[in-house]
Amino acid sequence: MMIKLHPLFKNLYQKKDESLPIFMMKETLAGCKRHNVFGLTASLSFFSLFALIPMILLIFFFLSHWLVNSEFALGKLALLTSNLLPQISKKIMLEVFRISSHTKAWGILGTLILLWAATPLTSSLRASLLIISATEENPSFLKSKIRDIVSIIGILFLFFLFTLSGMVIQKTAVFFSEYLSFFNSQMIYFISSFSFVVLSLTLFNRFFFPIKVDIKHIILGSLLTAFLWLMLRSTFDIFLSLSHSYGTFFGGMRNLFISLIWLYLNIASYLVGVELMATLHKKDMLLLKKLFDDSIPLSSSFIHYLASRYGKIYRQNEMIFEQGNREHNVYFIVQGSVNLIQDDRVIRSLKAHEYFGEMAVLNETPTIASAMSTSNESEIIAIPKVHLEMMLADEPKVAMKFLRKMSLRLQQR
Repeated sequence: MMIKLHPLFKNLYQKKDESLPIFMMKETLAGCKRHNVFGLTASLSFFSLFALIPMILLIFFFLSHWLVNSEFALGKLALLTSNLLPQISKKIMLEVFRISSHTKAWGILGTLILLWAATPLTSSLRASLLIISATEENPSFLKSKIRDIVSIIGILFLFFLFTLSGMVIQKTAVFFSEYLSFFNSQMIYFISSFSFVVLSLTLFNRFFFPIKVDIKHIILGSLLTAFLWLMLRSTFDIFLSLSHSYGTFFGGMRNLFISLIWLYLNIASYLVGVELMATLHKKDMLLLKKLFDDSIPLSSSFIHYLASRYGKIYRQNEMIFEQGNREHNVYFIVQGSVNLIQDDRVIRSLKAHEYFGEMAVLNETPTIASAMSTSNESEIIAIPKVHLEMMLADEPKVAMKFLRKMSLRLQQR
């Protein structure tokens, strides 16, 4: 028996919901592959281990001097390290306790040394975020180091808030469970903790992501990361309880291996959430990019959906733009025909599924000709300069197609 799919599943692009969840998730996975997210994860995992002891010492210093006593600070740090590196957390905490007992190390110079030692982590994180956001920065060495130190202080402040909120959440859960019997303290604590993790990730991504992103996109990326962390913890616990043979392969390195894998998967979950955030930010560009995808039939309903969303209909002899226009858009003809006119002379006639205006955008100059519709109805999609630049920076195939088209037009002159 053959099962017929509903038309909605045959062409997901017909759906006019702005989120287009399945399309966004597919593009997120494609972005992970394109940006080598799992390679970036390996780099971040290495620098995380390198910066682990300095970061934990800094957190202990700030917690014990600003918020709570040393014993409570050590308890919170033990919880943190057990979540990050469960198999070697005890050894790390013993080393932290040994170093922290030397009070002479807690001077201004000692704190600056610890901050400097942790900067490779934030430097690697910033480089990863720049790759995912498809942006470039070339700051001086000193400026980048100052920015890294400020980033570390920001991370410490977030952990400060995390610890403070943990105390409040714990007391709130106990209060409700004592005075309101129908409240489950564990459920309250879980929901509150999950919500605060999402809030912390949202704040972190809001201030550390290199480009400005809509807050709802940041929240969705943070929700994905928090959900992946939750699922990861459950599945990893099941794996450790069911599989005992892996220890024979690694011997004395067993605990280190488990901790590295755990750290790697947590960082990968974070970067996947960031990739979703960046994909949602580039949603319009990703949709418009499909106009240059040869695998999609130009007669498909997806193209007509793009036209209904981004296009405009021009009547016969109606001007699309005048010579000398500085709007800097690339125009794609969905249906109809267009003449390019220079000094009252037609220099090129274009038909459906061709585009024009790219020379002025790429050269950042006024248009050298006017564009006029020559059919009864011409449906034109205008692609803004910002989206075109994102395509060319993030999609080498689109860039090559533009170069071939420009080369062909130059040969025809």
